[in-house]
Amino acid sequence: MTTVEEKSSAALAEPLRGSWYIYYDYWFADQGILKVRVLSPAVYVSMLVGWLVFVEVLIKYVGGVSTYFRVLEFGGLMLLIAVSLVRVRRKRRKLSNLRLEDLLARSDAVLIPWTTLASVKMDDRLLKFTSAGHKYKAKVREHQVELLQKVLESKTEKSIGVG
Repeated sequence: MTTVEEKSSAALAEPLRGSWYIYYDYWFADQGILKVRVLSPAVYVSMLVGWLVFVEVLIKYVGGVSTYFRVLEFGGLMLLIAVSLVRVRRKRRKLSNLRLEDLLARSDAVLIPWTTLASVKMDDRLLKFTSAGHKYKAKVREHQVELLQKVLESKTEKSIGVG
């Protein structure tokens, strides 16, 4: 049977992960917390603008607000959501296959060293932390919460606020 400390050191060989919705993934590694953008907010906004243009075209050419219009409008929105989720899933799969060194080399990755963390708080599965005046949030898997708390306490040498 392995202890939490053994699990903690083993977890850092293959870093723990968290995410913030569809926008960012976080890796908890020996060097610090690595934040990698999964889907740019600009891409998501441009997709929403595309959907709005689609709705405007429907209004102009279909005319009025008929049942047919509502079905097309809803279908367009569902298509937008599906495309977003597929993009995120593919990107996350691609990122999960990369080594930590490759992730660090990416232009959309930011390393937050353990020494720069000003505050760290776990609220159920939600990790909130502050570094250099910036506030961050990451959701972690339920089975990783206890292990992540131990890792954070050992790396930051601070007690982790809970609640």
